[in-house]
Amino acid sequence: MSLSSQEALFSEILEEDNAEWRDNSVDDLQAVVYVPVKEVRAEGEQNGGRSTYVMFEGGVARFKNHLLSSYKMNWSGVNGVTTSGEEFSAKIMTNPDVEGLQIDYLGPVSGENRFVAYRNERDEDYNVKGRWFYELDESFRKLRETYVDVPMANDLTALMGDGDGNVHLTYHGAGNDKYKYLILSKDGEVLFETLGYFAGLCSYGEGRVAVWEEIISENVVEEIRLFAYDLTGGKREEIGAFRPATIRKETNGNEAMPLPICITPISDQEFAWCGQEGLYFCNARGEETRMVYCWANHGMTMPSVSRIHGILARKDGSVALLYHDGSALNYLLLQPTPEKKELATITLATVSYNRDAFVSAATLFNKKYSDCRIEIRDDYDETSLLTQLGAGTGPVLVDTALIGFEELEKLWQPLDDFLAGTGLADELYPQAFEFGKIGDKTCAVATSFIIRALATGDPGRTDWDYDAFLACVEAFDGPTFTGQTYEGNTDARENFFGILTRGLEDNAYFDAQKDENLFGTPAFERILRLSEKSRNCPRAEAGKTLKNGEAMCEFLTVSGPQGLINLRVRKESGEGVLGLPTKNGARYLLLTTRRIALRSTATQEEKKIAYLFLRFLLSREYAEASVKLTTYAPFSVRKDVLEEQFDYYESITSDDVPMTQNDAPKLEREKDRALFEEILQNSMIDKSFPTGLQQVFNQEVGDYLAGRINGETLGEHLRSRTHLYLEEQK
Repeated sequence: MSLSSQEALFSEILEEDNAEWRDNSVDDLQAVVYVPVKEVRAEGEQNGGRSTYVMFEGGVARFKNHLLSSYKMNWSGVNGVTTSGEEFSAKIMTNPDVEGLQIDYLGPVSGENRFVAYRNERDEDYNVKGRWFYELDESFRKLRETYVDVPMANDLTALMGDGDGNVHLTYHGAGNDKYKYLILSKDGEVLFETLGYFAGLCSYGEGRVAVWEEIISENVVEEIRLFAYDLTGGKREEIGAFRPATIRKETNGNEAMPLPICITPISDQEFAWCGQEGLYFCNARGEETRMVYCWANHGMTMPSVSRIHGILARKDGSVALLYHDGSALNYLLLQPTPEKKELATITLATVSYNRDAFVSAATLFNKKYSDCRIEIRDDYDETSLLTQLGAGTGPVLVDTALIGFEELEKLWQPLDDFLAGTGLADELYPQAFEFGKIGDKTCAVATSFIIRALATGDPGRTDWDYDAFLACVEAFDGPTFTGQTYEGNTDARENFFGILTRGLEDNAYFDAQKDENLFGTPAFERILRLSEKSRNCPRAEAGKTLKNGEAMCEFLTVSGPQGLINLRVRKESGEGVLGLPTKNGARYLLLTTRRIALRSTATQEEKKIAYLFLRFLLSREYAEASVKLTTYAPFSVRKDVLEEQFDYYESITSDDVPMTQNDAPKLEREKDRALFEEILQNSMIDKSFPTGLQQVFNQEVGDYLAGRINGETLGEHLRSRTHLYLEEQK
């Protein structure tokens, strides 16, 4: 690919990055509106005032009574979005002469842009002295009111009007833990009433209302029935009956999956309902099920079907959903897909422990970029994957934890032009690029990192290289290490051998350039002798072990603002905190567990999708979604996230939160920011040996630790095998 074509490609990526959202077209339905329903608080509003959401023909409304410092200042209002995605808000005034709240409950009129509302009239002692129902127009202005002289519970559970002006409602407290379903006429007369386990109301046909009834036996829902009451014929009409077990088997055969919810008639023959995988259509018995909208295809995660708050079948055949994604409530308007098309898909190969993080990222990406998709796979065999990549095939993106990185340079696409062309170079910490460096080329990207350090009981200790570290071990009368994860007297000799290497070019064992090594020499025998001080290492006990002089140093992992603040507090308490030994002195180690490389033989179209995904992973949007709101989340490679991580940490450790949170050390922003900058300035990227050489060390040192070989044999094996490996790399 020439530089000019690269520049054109990066320009396309930036255009795509700023494009307006549009849903993809892989399912029977696609969303034409997908917008959040915001929570709008009034100025000076006090805590309290429960929100309810009303789906109606023209969109969705969020109803709330806004509670202020005086009951006379309280007011009833709505805000929401229309079927064209436009936001609206309104104040509800059923009686302009009355100060304060106007209504207690709001519901839709089936098939119309009108509403019904309910209000309890109370005396000075707050006792109910009357009940009123109202009909409101599309602007939430009162059309008519009806006084109702019917005793009923104060708390409604569902409210809806029908096309003839009747009011349908359910409420709890009718006895035997059941609910009462009532139909009231325009004049407030009871037309129908019955007891049952009612889960809600829904629109049915031309302005009619149906009710969900659960058939329960021994606290288990055996069947969900929908029925409507025929006011003309005076009889109850069942319109659908659904056994949860039937629906579950019809979809994926898993009877243990959560109950289907919001079963709603969309025609005389078909019903819609939500399950764990998507939106389904079925017949009136819950059979002949087909998925019409798969959550994952559209960037929606659905770990629990309880995130669906409602379904509404509109008169024009579209289906509206109200859905919570964990951070916001969203309104989706689904219409039949005019023309299905296959998405351009690339695969990211990863290790199993990174799968969830990449699936989460791919889900957000698939929602943002509707014409392409990232498939996440963690089932690749390392040998066959290397064979595919060597042949120029296989996954387009690769998690380098799966097969290695530096020794496979010829497989990876250099990313320096991409990082510069999309403006990322100015948005990331300089250290972020080092994670993906091979020589002077950037061949991978990382999204976040943690910091590794050592604490000592000697506050005067500020530096050490390998020899100085070994001298400290030799002089200390006790175990070398302690750690929070150690159980009992932990054999930490493997950690001892590991602390003496930062990779091929920086270690205490050999000089790769001069082809010299210590294996089999007195210097290596000294290392073996000192490793015995790590055979029995105690638990850190929240730093007490180190403070009492029972171990020489403690491994520290600093992840996110809370780890950073804890580190600053330990330094202020008199502990020595410094980096790990390197050939050039103590350095804090920066470690990423998620580093992604791009296959160099990918096609230009595949690279475009890959670049879009990499750009998304390094964007502020993804950083905010993935790391900023967790106090122990890794540090983002972006420069503009740390302060927001600090803000969140400060908010949960303020004096207004429970005492369990106040036990955490308080943020001192200037000091903690300065410590973070100091660490970055005195840090290096933590590197292992190349995969082949690391396997040699793991095998031989493992045999030594297990007692299968002695120290002399270990030295001989490492000397010969290391020499052979380095010769093969020349």
